[in-house]
Amino acid sequence: MYVLKWPDLSGFLQVVSGFCDLYIFTASEQDYANPIIDKIESSSNVNIKKWYFWSDCEVNSDNSIDKKINVIKEINFERTVIIDDSAWVKQMYPKKTL
Repeated sequence: MYVLKWPDLSGFLQVVSGFCDLYIFTASEQDYANPIIDKIESSSNVNIKKWYFWSDCEVNSDNSIDKKINVIKEINFERTVIIDDSAWVKQMYPKKTL
């Protein structure tokens, strides 16, 4: 499998993994996302603590996807930064999202 990563994604993950736990939360199906996350994790030489998938999301009445961040029980939300390209996530967590 070939995975095209963002420029310097590996370096970024290595730096942030030095001072925080990494979680992946994707709206993709698990069968599709698993090999991609495996490749990113192994090529970046980092440990992603837990992975969350489509089955952990909720579809809202307007068909937008809600990544239910609260399913991640072990995180301290006060010390959490969310990196996401979803406008909805940025709208829900404006002070937490990059």
